[in-house]
Amino acid sequence: MTQYLRPNDPQPMIDAIYTLNELGVTFKRPTLYQLKIADLSYYPGRGTIFRDGSPEAMPKKGLQALVLVIQGMSQLRTGLSIGDAPRPASTDDPAPILDRAPYQKNRHHW
Repeated sequence: MTQYLRPNDPQPMIDAIYTLNELGVTFKRPTLYQLKIADLSYYPGRGTIFRDGSPEAMPKKGLQALVLVIQGMSQLRTGLSIGDAPRPASTDDPAPILDRAPYQKNRHHW
């Protein structure tokens, strides 16, 4: 059985629950009409997406918009795309000194 699915759910709720489960997204269902994903509330019946603390719904609506927002959140958490990965150190890069504190100007040396 799919997580949070109820026998008399309307098709938009069924689609949303199946999609979130298929994507491996952790979510809760606090009410019959609401799905909670991190700081987002999604209401499949109207397609509205709210971020916690925001008085208005996001401008984009629907399940596809929700998936895009979730994917954007996932990219922010990882912080890097393939092209942004740190480059390996070359032999010209000086090795860091690990056994001393960094130099600080105006630091007292007793």
